[in-house]
Amino acid sequence: WQFAGMSLAMIISFKQNESIMWACIHGFFSWFYVAYYAYQNSELSAKDSIHAQVNEIHAEIDKLAGVYQKLQSAVNDIDLSIKQQENQTLDRSIPASTSEL
Repeated sequence: WQFAGMSLAMIISFKQNESIMWACIHGFFSWFYVAYYAYQNSELSAKDSIHAQVNEIHAEIDKLAGVYQKLQSAVNDIDLSIKQQENQTLDRSIPASTSEL
């Protein structure tokens, strides 16, 4: 088992650092380095996962902000159109009422 731990530690270390010196040092620590690497990786992957989720939430918020701005613009356009129609209606009704007087 010692040889397996040493080999695994050296492979992980070389893959991570691309250094024979570090692979030999980590191979000396054997299973301790393997356990440390597994612990660090699980911690990093959890942090990466959280950061990825936060980034996705920010992207969704940005999309919703864009949709909100478009809706607000559409509402403003509708309000303007309604005001213009009301003004046209008032303009038409005013001359008719003055001619009747």
